[in-house]
Amino acid sequence: MLVFSDISILSAKKGIAMWAGSILPAMLPFLIFSGFISRMNIGEYMNRKLFTFIMSAISGYPTCSKITGDMIRRGEITDEKGKSILAFSNVTGPAFIIGVVGSGFLGSSKAGTIIALSHYLSALLSGFIISFLLRNRNDGARTIKRDNLYVCESSIFDTLTYSILDALKTLGIILCYIVIFMFITDLIDSVFMFDTSNIAKAVYKGLIEMSVGCASLSGVSGNISERMIIASFIISFGGLSVTGQSMAMLNGTGIKVSYIIFSKLFHAVLASCVCAFLLGINQFAV
Repeated sequence: MLVFSDISILSAKKGIAMWAGSILPAMLPFLIFSGFISRMNIGEYMNRKLFTFIMSAISGYPTCSKITGDMIRRGEITDEKGKSILAFSNVTGPAFIIGVVGSGFLGSSKAGTIIALSHYLSALLSGFIISFLLRNRNDGARTIKRDNLYVCESSIFDTLTYSILDALKTLGIILCYIVIFMFITDLIDSVFMFDTSNIAKAVYKGLIEMSVGCASLSGVSGNISERMIIASFIISFGGLSVTGQSMAMLNGTGIKVSYIIFSKLFHAVLASCVCAFLLGINQFAV
């Protein structure tokens, strides 16, 4: 970063701007809400998979990992159950897919809608398949019992304060990961001068940082259907930046990075296949 100080400063500015403009307002209310109901033990009366899916779909990555990690650390679920929830619910929000990627980067909200459908349908399919593969391991899995530090027996306002502080800590971690991986993509871009119309540029950037890769698709020439399939893959994988964020949220659990990468790659492949199928039956036109 000392050698490429100009790039690091620019990357930090871009990362902070994206975080402040999109991620902070989208995630902060829901992180506070999910933390609050967890500390009040309200979550015990809800379907965990459904609750996690809804919260993640509303606020995006890495909300699912945060909620799942908290449940494992509280001893409410096993690591294997957490893996199943992650397979179903580790998704991003429709506002990003339809509004930012579809309308913004691809110039079509219809394209964004098809990508969103591909993303969520493939998440459900991926969840069913991975849960089936894990089914024989659930019975013998050990629930990790820890000191119940997450349940607050104080007043509602104390509970709310703890939830706010935890949400801000989570968002701070996300910001740091975004800046780091934004710098990596910008550095690679400056060293290896990729043709801006080359789809390989969008793919490699997307594998590192999802939003940067999706933004690169706007400069790619060619068939919009191909760009939609690539976007489906990038969004469902999430990039290494989201992987890092997810592992930070899962710290203290038994879930390893290899599982996160495998499950997200599996989700990404399914999403691109579902997108291709939907395009085939829909005969998409701008």
